[in-house]
Amino acid sequence: MISQSVTAMSFGSQFTSFGTGLLIAILLRYPEIGSINCNQDEQVLNIKFLVKGSYPYEKLEETLLDASAVFNQMERRNVKVCRIERRSEEVDMLVLTRDLASLTFDEMNLSVQIIKGMIGKQLISEEQILGEEDKVFQEDMIIQSLAAMRARGAENSLTALRDGGRVLVFRGN
Repeated sequence: MISQSVTAMSFGSQFTSFGTGLLIAILLRYPEIGSINCNQDEQVLNIKFLVKGSYPYEKLEETLLDASAVFNQMERRNVKVCRIERRSEEVDMLVLTRDLASLTFDEMNLSVQIIKGMIGKQLISEEQILGEEDKVFQEDMIIQSLAAMRARGAENSLTALRDGGRVLVFRGN
């Protein structure tokens, strides 16, 4: 099945399984996402993409915000937090922040597809290692974990990132 190794590291108390599972499943399913942070205080996910070179940031921001607004209006969801930030350095970091209370797998998938479509080859991505069966499994994990986090909220702040073909998960911001 999944050949990518997953390492969970905890400093202090035990991880909340649905929070950890959510972050791992997202990084396994979407090789375009560089890292992800679940912020307990704000109850948001910060989804981070790495981009090399120039890209149409203003158009991308407008498209993502419009798509989120239309999607959530159709689903009759009230969005508390939806913002896109660009942090420019040697490699740009595009940060999509969404509240856990209204984020769904379908909206996250739509956002990733828009980013891939508009940024193209400039989006830094790991090689996709999942087969179709594994993708479906990770999608189910994301759906179930998001539902659990919507119901209970994030009990811990967690950060997951890629490191040489592994996914590392840390407790805290």
